[in-house]
Amino acid sequence: MLKALRFFALASLPLFCMFIQIPGKAQTGFSDSFHSTSLDSGLWTAGGEGIGLVDPQIDGLHMTLAPSNNAPAFDVAANSRCILQGDVDAQVEYRLTGWLPANGTRLGLGAVNLMPAWVQRTSETDGQEHYLTIMGDGGKGWTDTTDSAGRLRLTRTGDTLAGYYYSSGSWVLLNSYADPSHMADTYIALQIWAHNSTPGVEVVLENFSVTADGVQCPPPFTPTFSYTFDDDAPDDP
Repeated sequence: MLKALRFFALASLPLFCMFIQIPGKAQTGFSDSFHSTSLDSGLWTAGGEGIGLVDPQIDGLHMTLAPSNNAPAFDVAANSRCILQGDVDAQVEYRLTGWLPANGTRLGLGAVNLMPAWVQRTSETDGQEHYLTIMGDGGKGWTDTTDSAGRLRLTRTGDTLAGYYYSSGSWVLLNSYADPSHMADTYIALQIWAHNSTPGVEVVLENFSVTADGVQCPPPFTPTFSYTFDDDAPDDP
């Protein structure tokens, strides 16, 4: 059982993110290289239900799940604070820096509130490694891979979601699925999760970007935190 949530304040350093305007199209967005020792509290919140870590470092945003996890489901995530409206195009790069075979973990780029709406890089407990999408039509686009680094992309055009992975210099479509409910306002989640157990995993994310017809970001809050779930800490009173 989850017993405590320990916070660690981080020093204030320049944040490598910006708001962008796409010439010739009325879209806005933001990007974040994650090359900083603090998570931009104006853009992201860290969360999850598991023993793990969201750890901003100079080489990227490190996400880990500890081998002591043992629950029906557990995760750690960085969730966008900015609400996205209309057409959306979100992309992120990943590296699998601690990824044992058959670890049963999923790395996902998702659109929250449109559940399910994910493009994933997965390791199955039977040893198979895949890219796929999870949308209203279930798991689709299963594609075998040995990639230890790559890019994920999730788009929304009208009511149609589409998931991609990057290969040989171009985006490869895994699956697209249309549903009127997909047109709701949404925000982005970057997440790793597993079920029952894990040998312990680490992934590093960097160079995130998103554009949308509308982007609404709330005022930033302070301080910025990294956190770890500690199963050995005493129960809160």
